[in-house]
Amino acid sequence: MPALSDAIYLGVPWFDGLYQVRGKVRGQRTWIARSTQDRFDQIINTAFAIKSNHSSLIQVADAVAYVYRRQLELRTTPEAYPGEKALYEGWAQIIEPSREVLGRCPDCEGAAFYRSVAPEGWTI
Repeated sequence: MPALSDAIYLGVPWFDGLYQVRGKVRGQRTWIARSTQDRFDQIINTAFAIKSNHSSLIQVADAVAYVYRRQLELRTTPEAYPGEKALYEGWAQIIEPSREVLGRCPDCEGAAFYRSVAPEGWTI
């Protein structure tokens, strides 16, 4: 876990393809390579716990992740209360237009890995 934490914090290039942005170079749209300075500029998936009170971005990421997780759970489990499924579907629809979709990145090892481990029913 310490090695994973360091890799994410330092912005190991393995993740670059997942977070590349499109830009124009000589009038042509292309993927802009990430640099050391801009590698860690987004909320990203992590495999370890961070205390929410240490970072407001983690609080946002926790809330968004919970909405998506509960929405997915409600596809296969009964509602805890009437209207719960509609509530989470509605919240997910609010979040969805702002979400970066993995398929919008260049083909890279990181993208292939996340596609291979995605649970059934997840949009990647």
